[in-house]
Amino acid sequence: MLATERQRRVLEHLREHGNASVQELAALVNCSEPTLRRDLFALDTQGLIQRSRGGAAFPAGHLSSPPHNATDDAWSNLAGLGATLVKDGETIALGGGQLIAQLAAHLTDRKSLSVVTNSLLVSDALAESDVDVIVAGGLLRGAAMNLVGSRAERTFSEFGARRAFVSGDGLTSKWGLSRADAASASVEQVIASSAQEVTVIIDGGAIGTDAMSLTVPRDRIDDVVTDGNASETVLDELRDSGVRVHTVRTPTGGER
Repeated sequence: MLATERQRRVLEHLREHGNASVQELAALVNCSEPTLRRDLFALDTQGLIQRSRGGAAFPAGHLSSPPHNATDDAWSNLAGLGATLVKDGETIALGGGQLIAQLAAHLTDRKSLSVVTNSLLVSDALAESDVDVIVAGGLLRGAAMNLVGSRAERTFSEFGARRAFVSGDGLTSKWGLSRADAASASVEQVIASSAQEVTVIIDGGAIGTDAMSLTVPRDRIDDVVTDGNASETVLDELRDSGVRVHTVRTPTGGER
């Protein structure tokens, strides 16, 4: 993986999760810790992250109001495509992360919709809508604004969602969806197992890699929503296994 791609994935991971250790980030981008530290130095020099002892963090002031960039537009397009799978009157479960929060923002006009979530970003996105929101209790997971732990898991196990929407740090046709953070992965395992169908919304750059903790096995994934940066080889393998793949249209109007 080229340095620019590693740094992009590190930046997006920190933006979504708030902070991470060197070991966690090195595993995420499959590089040595010395290489990862050089990437963190480069990102810190640009003012994009803040290095700390043993890891790095996304600048706190950027989490609630990040600067607008191309990633915002790409993720909004992904979220908008994912929102087309949601019907009025359904009960759905939404996991954590910025992508899922953007999905929630596309659902504010839905009628008789109920949402169960462990993400305070999701609940905030839906706060002024008519959507019924049930927020799972639990331990607040730092700047990522996710609630984790046994209490959050118990909330999801008590609701039968029509569809679950989750994201992650890696997706392969052999293993499935995975996250670098074990606590978030544990909650989203329950989110997926309690729903009738599971939709993964994920940046194409994360497809073809595995993170540390399995979230959803491949045979439990019904739909994948991604973009044109995804590996066509992996997408074809997912299609061959019965997964419905939805890709955001390219600027030229084609679809990969």
